[in-house]
Amino acid sequence: MQEGQDNQTNLPGKNENGNNHNTVSYAGINVKQTSDITVLFWLIIFTPIGLYLLWKEKRLHRWFPNLLIIFGFINLLPLVAMIIFVIPKLFKLYEEFNANFNKNGIYIFALVIVLISFIEIIVGFIFKREIKKAGFLKNIYILVCLCFYIFQYLPFGLLMRSLVIGTVTPLYNLTSSIQNNPTPYSWSTYENEDLTFKFPSQWTDKPILIRGGGYTQEFDDPQKKYILTFLSSGNYNQITGKPYTNIDEYVRMPYKTKIVTVDGQEGRQPLPRAGSENANSVVFFSIDSTVIFTLELQTGGSPLDVSESDVKEGQELFDQILSSFRFKNEYSNLGELLTANVLVQDASYYGPPYDPNLYQLEITKSNHLFAKSNKVDLKQYLGKSINVSYREVMGVIMGEQQLVIIDSVK
Repeated sequence: MQEGQDNQTNLPGKNENGNNHNTVSYAGINVKQTSDITVLFWLIIFTPIGLYLLWKEKRLHRWFPNLLIIFGFINLLPLVAMIIFVIPKLFKLYEEFNANFNKNGIYIFALVIVLISFIEIIVGFIFKREIKKAGFLKNIYILVCLCFYIFQYLPFGLLMRSLVIGTVTPLYNLTSSIQNNPTPYSWSTYENEDLTFKFPSQWTDKPILIRGGGYTQEFDDPQKKYILTFLSSGNYNQITGKPYTNIDEYVRMPYKTKIVTVDGQEGRQPLPRAGSENANSVVFFSIDSTVIFTLELQTGGSPLDVSESDVKEGQELFDQILSSFRFKNEYSNLGELLTANVLVQDASYYGPPYDPNLYQLEITKSNHLFAKSNKVDLKQYLGKSINVSYREVMGVIMGEQQLVIIDSVK
């Protein structure tokens, strides 16, 4: 007899109570069949018994692929809807409020779950076709089904847990922050010809106040809790009649100031000098060192009238605003940092259009580069051999020479 062919005959009969039930005859012996309701009951109450009953009777093997397909869709459909409609909105919310979350990690966990669920559905349909051919499933196929079922409870559960934790934990932290801080911030962007930065959108920017060679931009907090000020002035030392050579020469504090980095530019933070001070201040140069920028944030009025928690909150807000500073670069697609010994030559003749700030760097007699810089005044090095650090502007060839941006000179 071939595997899967049972010498069986379904016979009508009655149980002890006189109720009709189906029996099956195996070699003349009548055996009562397990009903689908009984199997479903045990799958819910104690799954191993339910699976045993499914394996025991070949006519119930159809349950195995059906369960794979059901479990697969139960996991797949809500998760796909979450990826398309929910997660992007959560990410936008997290980014707006600067919440700490792992965007790539969440997507990786979600895609792994989607892939596994999709495979589970495909395997279910393959096994359904196998049952149509043979009338039952071989033990090896049932073992594959059991592996998927076990995976639903163990590794798959851990993946779902990681996805939920990665998605929900930032939301929990954000809502906790909102409860502790009744004024959460969304952000607006301030922009000028040199840079951009973000400030709370509830605040309004006042009219610019022009002062000498610079200007002052204040931002009004409607709750009158903070005063944000952004100052811009030309890099000019009135005592020497020359530009300040570095940021420390400009700051000139009697105490050591904190070093900060603003979008790659090194700056100094004179305030606060102590943790309890309610004033915050950072000073830094523009990329070409021709402009000096100052950002200030004051919390409340007198330091004696401001609570320690408000001071801390003000410092955190100041750090958020400072971290949003971005300098505008004429060229953004730059290669890796390179160094070379070069002879600096004038290239303002090249054109049209003609650029008075364009220079030529001679590496060898047959190897030249066109160069520009927002950080270094190359004019003072004309006719001199110097060591430069530079980056190639990808895709910009002028004539037959590569355009590069000088980062520093030694």
